Formats: sequence, C-alpha cells, structure tokens
Amino acid sequence: EALNYDKSCIRAHIDLALFEVGQQQYERAINWLGKAFEKDSDFVAELIPISRRCIPGLGEKRINDLWMKWYISSSAEILLIALSESLRQKGEYESAILFLREQLARTPRLRGMIQLLRYEAEVSPENAGSYNLAAEVGDLVLAKKNAYQCECCGFSGGQLHWLCPSCNKWGRVKPSEFKLLD
Repeated sequence: EALNYDKSCIRAHIDLALFEVGQQQYERAINWLGKAFEKDSDFVAELIPISRRCIPGLGEKRINDLWMKWYISSSAEILLIALSESLRQKGEYESAILFLREQLARTPRLRGMIQLLRYEAEVSPENAGSYNLAAEVGDLVLAKKNAYQCECCGFSGGQLHWLCPSCNKWGRVKPSEFKLLD
C-alpha cells in the first residue's frame, strides 16, 4: 500500500524484503533490497543485515557479489567492513587485510582502519597489544557519534525514526556515516 502512495518509500522496500525473508523467498528479498538501494543508498547499513539472512538460500558468494556491486556504486564504508569480514570468516585473513589496505589507501576511513587494526592483531600476536589499543581509541571516537541524522533539521540519535521527532518530516532521518554493523 505504501508503494502505491510513494514509489520511493524505503521503509516499504525494507519491510517487503523482511517479509520475503520470513517466507524464505530469498531471491525476492534481494530484489526488494536492490530496489531500496537504488532508491537511496544511504540506507545500506539497514540492508546488510537483511541480506545476510538470505545466505542460507542464496549462498555467501551471491550475497558478497551483491555487496561488491553496492560498494562499487556507493563506496559505503559499512560495505567495506562487511566484505572484509566475509573474507576473514572464511579464514582468508591475508586477503581481508590486503583488501582493506587497498581500499583505505584510496579512501582513508576510521572504521575501516579500526577493522584493519583488529585483523592485524589477529595475525600478529607479537604486536596485538599495540594494534588493539589503537583500535580501542578509534572505538572511543566512534562511540560519541550518533547513528542517524535528519537531513532537514539536523536531529540525531541512536535509533531510526521514519518520522523525524524534531521537524515531523517523513523519511528524512537517515543512517549517518557512523552507523555500526549489527
């Protein structure tokens, strides 16, 4: 119904994707997530956890390919983290580290650097203390940032509001660059 009223309603796309995941219609869910990403790539942090739930039906490669496609078109830092974490979870530590290094050389980002430090600590136990300390400092900096912000009035907070509690405008609160992976 919401899409009949507003074809660009991100919330409706996300809700439909969640419905399809619940029905184990993973390909349909991915299609809704793809449409949501096309409408507004700022919501990619909301799309990643839902797309992860499609792995049992579609396979990890399919989801990683989707994330790479999204990363290429948006350069969203959260996708950089998701892709590197996928490599790490498969035991490909060196590939994850190399991928992060290459991407951070192009576009330095704090969260990506923190992730790289954590991976380096895992593969270099002799330097783990220093790597982990630097990562903790980065975490402290990020902890002071809000996950969502209204693009109209600047309201910010830790929870997604489809209706901004400050200016009462719909669909203007978006994930900030500091939104963490679930």
